[in-house]
Amino acid sequence: MLIVDDRSRQEFIVRILRVDLSKRKWTAEFKPYRIQRSIKQNRLLHIWLKCISDETGNDIETLKDYFKRKYLPVDVKKTFDVQVEILTHTSYLDTKQMTDFLDKINFQMANEGIFLPNPSDLSWNDFYVKYGLE
Repeated sequence: MLIVDDRSRQEFIVRILRVDLSKRKWTAEFKPYRIQRSIKQNRLLHIWLKCISDETGNDIETLKDYFKRKYLPVDVKKTFDVQVEILTHTSYLDTKQMTDFLDKINFQMANEGIFLPNPSDLSWNDFYVKYGLE
């Protein structure tokens, strides 16, 4: 529930007060609202992954998992007595978290000699023609 004014705050409080605590336990989360990562950010990630794949010979899905494992939180769950790593999906990131993720990838690749421009860079059009996804 998005709380933006006194009315929505009161509606939230009323909902909480109506929760029947006699039948089950509940958890609740109350945190500042942040916009989910944008489609443009996601598109940029995939264009960069295509470039990195072409430059390194690694496939895109493996690269994506590599960067998620390296730069995003990994949850570990026990399933059938085996520890299973659950990678964070980028769709769960907000715009700031996604920006931080992209910045880390960009910094790492720059250190490895792979230039990843942003749409605001002068070299973007040539880069997009070469690596842009349909």
